[in-house]
Amino acid sequence: MVVILVKLVIFDLDQTLIDTIHRFHEVFNRVLEMFGGVRISWNDFIVAYSSDTLDDYIPKSYDKRVFWREFRRIYSLFIHDLDKPIGGVEDVLKFLKLMGLKIVVCTGRECSREDVVKELQRFNLIQYVDGVYTLMYQDPSEEDVVFCRSGLLKRILDDYGVKVDEVLFVGDYWVDMYSAKKVGLKCVGVLTGYEPADRLMKFGADYIIRSVVELPKIIMDN
Repeated sequence: MVVILVKLVIFDLDQTLIDTIHRFHEVFNRVLEMFGGVRISWNDFIVAYSSDTLDDYIPKSYDKRVFWREFRRIYSLFIHDLDKPIGGVEDVLKFLKLMGLKIVVCTGRECSREDVVKELQRFNLIQYVDGVYTLMYQDPSEEDVVFCRSGLLKRILDDYGVKVDEVLFVGDYWVDMYSAKKVGLKCVGVLTGYEPADRLMKFGADYIIRSVVELPKIIMDN
C-alpha cells in the first residue's frame, strides 16, 4: 500500500491553474497608461515577463509597489476572451481530491475571495477547492518582496492544522518559490508561466515540472 505523506496542496492561480497571460498583458498596459506610461507590444511583453523586467517599463516617477498594488486590484475585474484553464488541470484536481487531499488556492491578486471563487466557478474548478486566499487578507508588512505570500501560507498552515512537511506549494513564479521557502514548504515550479527553470530553482524549487499534469507523480513519491 502506498502511504501519501502530503495532506494539503496549495496552488498559485494565474499561469499555474489558469492561463491568464493575455489578461496580464492587457491589464499591465492599462495600468501603465494610468501611470503615464506607454503600452508595450505582445512580443516585448513576453520578453520582459519571462526575464522579470516589466518594472523597467514603469515610469520612474512612480513607486513600483503602488503600481503593482493597482495592477493586482483590478486584475480580477478584467476578463480576457483567451483566459482558460491550463490543459489537464481539472483532471489533476479531481485526482487529488480522490486521494483525499485538501486543495487551497493562494493567489497574488489583491481582491476578495468571492472574486476568485466566481472565476473558479466559471472554469468548473471550484468544486475541487477547499479554500481561497488572496493578498487582500495579508498584512502588508509581510510582503517584503512584491507578490510575496509567506504570511498567507503561514495562515493556511494554521487554518488547516498541517505541518510544513505535509504540504506542497505549486507555482510558476520565482516569488512563489521564495514565499514557500520563507515558511519552510516544499515547492514545485511549473513551466506554464514563462519563467525559466533555473530561476525557479535558484529561489528554492524542489521540483520542476512542465505543468500541473505531472504533479500526481511527485505527490505519489512523497
